[in-house]
Amino acid sequence: MAADPTEQDGDEEKRALHSINAQLRTTIDQMRRELEESEGRATEREQKARAEASTDVAGLQATVGAMRSQLEQQIADAQAQEQRVRSEAAADLADLKATVSA
Repeated sequence: MAADPTEQDGDEEKRALHSINAQLRTTIDQMRRELEESEGRATEREQKARAEASTDVAGLQATVGAMRSQLEQQIADAQAQEQRVRSEAAADLADLKATVSA
């Protein structure tokens, strides 16, 4: 007895659907792998950027610290010079008073 043509059509449809499903699964798996790889690369780039930023911040902090130390030293030097000038001026004034009094 010959196979029913509608049954054959149904079998062909099932095979076609199975084939399409297999292709879709393969495509989805490939896309998933690509997405995971892309996420991995993005994470690596983010970590690298964070490390670089951290290094930059540390460098800037060191620079600011050095500049602060220099400014503090300049202030201390200026204060010492001011004190010397005041002392010299006071001594000169005392000498002048002594000269005028004599």
